[in-house]
Amino acid sequence: MKLASALSLVGLLAMVGCATGRDAGWPMNPRALVGAVEQFRDLAGKDAMGTLPRFMDAEIAETFDEVTACGWVESHPFGLPKGLSKRVWEFFFNTSVYDVQYTGPQNALVAFYNPWSDVVVITMWHTDGEWMFISDAEVLAGDFLRKAGRPPYAGVPLWRRGDQLPLTAVADAANRTIRAFHNVFSPMLPTVTEKSGNLSAAEIEALSKKASDWRSLLPNLKVQKFMDANHLAAGLMLNRNFASIDTFLKSDQFASVRDECVSTLDRLRDGQIEKVLAAADETPAHTQKVLAEEMSGKWNRVSIVSFADSKAYRLVFLQTDQTADYYLCFTFRPDAAKKQWRLRRIDLINHKAYYLDKTREKEGAK
Repeated sequence: MKLASALSLVGLLAMVGCATGRDAGWPMNPRALVGAVEQFRDLAGKDAMGTLPRFMDAEIAETFDEVTACGWVESHPFGLPKGLSKRVWEFFFNTSVYDVQYTGPQNALVAFYNPWSDVVVITMWHTDGEWMFISDAEVLAGDFLRKAGRPPYAGVPLWRRGDQLPLTAVADAANRTIRAFHNVFSPMLPTVTEKSGNLSAAEIEALSKKASDWRSLLPNLKVQKFMDANHLAAGLMLNRNFASIDTFLKSDQFASVRDECVSTLDRLRDGQIEKVLAAADETPAHTQKVLAEEMSGKWNRVSIVSFADSKAYRLVFLQTDQTADYYLCFTFRPDAAKKQWRLRRIDLINHKAYYLDKTREKEGAK
C-alpha cells in the first residue's frame, strides 16, 4: 500500500487489529473488552473527572490531576483552576487512538495514545467474570514508552520535532508509539498452550499475577526521579498543545486563516465541496473523492485539535466527534506577495491505514 492510499482511507475500526486472544472461552472476552474500552473512552471524553473514579481506584485516578499540575505549574503555581484537569483529560480521550494487548484469560493492557500531545495512558484491564475494570494505570510521555523508560523525555510532541512534514508526522508518531507498546509488552503475551483455554484455576491465577506485574517491563516506572521527569514532560506536552489551539483561536496574527477556516467549513456544511476543492487545488484527486463520500454530513461535527505554523505553511488539524482514528489537515500557504494566506490543500489521514502501510513496508524489507 502506498502512502497515498493511507492518506485516503477512512478508519472503520479502532486500533485493535494486533490484539491476540480468544473470542470465547476466556473470561476476558475480546468483543466485550472492546465494548468496555469504547464505553470508557466515550464517557471519559464527556466527563473525565467523573468517569476515571468509576473505572479505577481513586488513588490511581489522582495521577491524572498530578500530571495536569506538572504541566501548568509555571502558570498556576498555587493550584489548578477549577475545571482545567477536566478539560485536559476530556480532550485527551476524545482525541486518542487506542490499542489492546491481551495478557491472559482475565487481563489485558490497553494503551490510549494522544498524538497531538504525544502522551500515552497505559491501563491494565481486569475482569472477575462479570465486570471489567481498570486495576492499574499510568500516564507516560511518548518518549518514556518508545525509549523503554530511558531518559531524557522531551517536552515537545514527537510530530513537532525533526524535518518531517507535520501532515504525516502525526500518523508516524502514532505508528511508532503503538509499535513500541507491542514491543515493550510482548513478553507478556500468552503462549500457544495458554491460549488454548485448557487452563486450571491455578494456571489462570498465575497468568493474572504475571499480568499485574506489567510495570516490571519498564523498570524506570519504579524510580521516582524518572517518574517525576516523565510526568513533567507529559504535562508540558498536554499544555503546549492546548497553547497552540488557544494561540490559533485568539491571536490576531492568524485571523485571516481563522476566518477562512470558518467560511470553508460553512461551505462544506452547505454541500459546496466542489467550490472548496476548486480553491484548495493542491488536494490530491483520491482525497477529493474520499472527502466527498466519507465526510458528507459530518462537517458540522468537526473541531480543531492542533495547529502548526512556519514561514512556508500553516496547518490546521481537525477531527470529528465520531472517531479519533482519522484526522483532517487544512494546509494554508502564503500567496505570491506573501500578504495573504490561502487554503491550498485538504487531507484526510487514517491512523489505521498508516499503521498497516508501515507494517507491509517492514515485512517487505525482510
